Amino acid sequence: MCITNWARHLPIQVTQLLAGHSDIKTTQEYYLSVQDSDLKKAQRVQKKLLGEVPKADPTDPKLTLRTQKRDFPGRRQFKLLTEVDEL
Repeated sequence: MCITNWARHLPIQVTQLLAGHSDIKTTQEYYLSVQDSDLKKAQRVQKKLLGEVPKADPTDPKLTLRTQKRDFPGRRQFKLLTEVDEL
């Protein structure tokens, strides 16, 4: 628990030195973890910086097939080649 507390309050390089780890990856892998309190603090900071973020549909229409296709004037359309076309 001691090293975990160090990792939460000190720079990771200092924690590595105090713990006696020769590889910083050991310190990062075993003693750094995201806690619920970290997430709540991040949410408070975000709210303070950005204000209240409106609730939105979790599905991004840009990434789904339901979205309406946009037309770009002057854009060249290319036909997809199939195996038959390639022969």
